[in-house]
Amino acid sequence: MKPRFLILACVLSACATQSVETPAMKHISKQFRYLPSSQKSNIYQWYSLFNDPTLTHLIEQGIEHNFTIQAAQNRVLAAQSYTKAIKADLLPTVGVSGNLGHQDISIDNPLKNNAILSPHLPSKITTDDGLVMLGFSASWEPDFFGQKTADTDAVRFQSQEAEYQTAYLKQAIVAKIAVEYFQISAHDATMQLIDSHIKTLQELHRYAASRFNAGQASKSDVLEIQTTINKLTAQKTAVKALRDEQEQQLAVLTGQSPQTFRLPENATAINATLPILAGFVPSDLLQLRPDILAKAAAVQSSAAKVASAKADLLPRFQLQFLGETGKIGLSTDGVHFSGTLFNAGVQIPIFTGGKIRHNIKGKEAELQAAMADYQQQVLNALQEVDTAYNTRILLEKRLNELQTAQKTAQQRHTSTQRLFHNGYAQYNEVLRAKLDALQIEQEILTAKRDRVLSSVALYRALGGKPQ
Repeated sequence: MKPRFLILACVLSACATQSVETPAMKHISKQFRYLPSSQKSNIYQWYSLFNDPTLTHLIEQGIEHNFTIQAAQNRVLAAQSYTKAIKADLLPTVGVSGNLGHQDISIDNPLKNNAILSPHLPSKITTDDGLVMLGFSASWEPDFFGQKTADTDAVRFQSQEAEYQTAYLKQAIVAKIAVEYFQISAHDATMQLIDSHIKTLQELHRYAASRFNAGQASKSDVLEIQTTINKLTAQKTAVKALRDEQEQQLAVLTGQSPQTFRLPENATAINATLPILAGFVPSDLLQLRPDILAKAAAVQSSAAKVASAKADLLPRFQLQFLGETGKIGLSTDGVHFSGTLFNAGVQIPIFTGGKIRHNIKGKEAELQAAMADYQQQVLNALQEVDTAYNTRILLEKRLNELQTAQKTAQQRHTSTQRLFHNGYAQYNEVLRAKLDALQIEQEILTAKRDRVLSSVALYRALGGKPQ
């Protein structure tokens, strides 16, 4: 009967597990609002498309040495180990036990002084006995209704969720490194622009001072130019402070000491442009975005917990086996023994005070919450892509308009300077024309910075993988 029972247990444990259907996903559009439909662009290692070796090196260094990424990766390893550990509950537990004992006792015979009995008894009483025992035990709780499988699935999906969250964290840090790098480049370009205009204003200041000494200009004209120079000098100091702060942030992101890290000046990095992205549809995000995949794993983990909770309503079975053999020795004699125990048990919930039902309702509510989180994350991702792409288009348009305005401002400044040299314009008119040109050039720098940052945001929104 024993082999038949074991075969029956194996068959029952292979039965289908308790399943829970998840709510249907909300319908999403077939195409983005702004992203054009064409051949799908490559978004893997998107940062290499900038053709900037410094940026590529910083990002690769950040992926390898960023301590936040390292901590997250180790948590993933821990979650994977816990998943493997809980899978062991599906298997039988087998153990071997042994016991070895010996005792040798010698005591004085209390009757040795008895005149009648002492001649017939030894002066000491001794015992010499030992125990040798070897045992084999096994126990197994067959997973007839899939509760253990559901528990294993819940932990496995939690491990997957941790993996996707780590991938999303890595994407965020890579994007942050790129953002800091381009902002530093924008600061370098701004400081160069300020230096160039301070030099021009200093020449204008010397010219205005000579005309003042000749009685052809007022003191106010000279002071107005000097005031502008002082403002630009103060502006450069503020920009330098921002650059230093972001340089230290970049050092931390790449796992380096902020006290010793130095990034060479590079005012041209913000001029970089990325290929126009195309070919993606909203459903692509369900597989590209690790934050969405993490939410999907959380939904599956919650569904498995519901299945586990429902399995509490069903009977639980347990198989136990114990076999022992050994020998008890008394002096030179011995007693051999052996024994075998096989036990099969079942536990059926009858009255639990509603605990199981309430637990099921709680797990079902958690599943609905996880599903809502998933759907919200999908909507957020769709909005991020359309917003980033629309921003990228509008910034390109604004940059073109500013470049047209820059040409007009330069023509105006040249014309005003010519009028001034011929005596038909005042110094303040030349200064205002120069300041207008300066303001437009600064706006162009800002537009270039925002354009490249919007490109980074777009690649991240689409789920661009760092490696």
